[in-house]
Amino acid sequence: MPDRLRHCVECPECSTRYLIGFSPYQNGSYLASFVTESSEEYQLFCSCRRPRICSRWGWNDLKTYSVSNGAYVRGYGRPEEVWLLRPNTDRERGLLNLNLAKGKKKDK
Repeated sequence: MPDRLRHCVECPECSTRYLIGFSPYQNGSYLASFVTESSEEYQLFCSCRRPRICSRWGWNDLKTYSVSNGAYVRGYGRPEEVWLLRPNTDRERGLLNLNLAKGKKKDK
């Protein structure tokens, strides 16, 4: 099964990435959601330290990640399991340019 694309928040202390909507998590961490008239905000309480590490995230701060099946089942994972999705990476642009160059050669 292919990886899933999901919005996540990342603990600034341990770098564990948590999927939105899976709280509370098996490791004791949890994510609280606050909706106001102007925005949606999240507060992550990560269990990597005592007392829990607290970090705040606005809806505009969320990034899209590609999530492995194992991390999806748990609702969280390490950076090796939950990869930041970066649109138009250098590699993708290079492949695109290579394909365009091939098309131009055929026209000549």
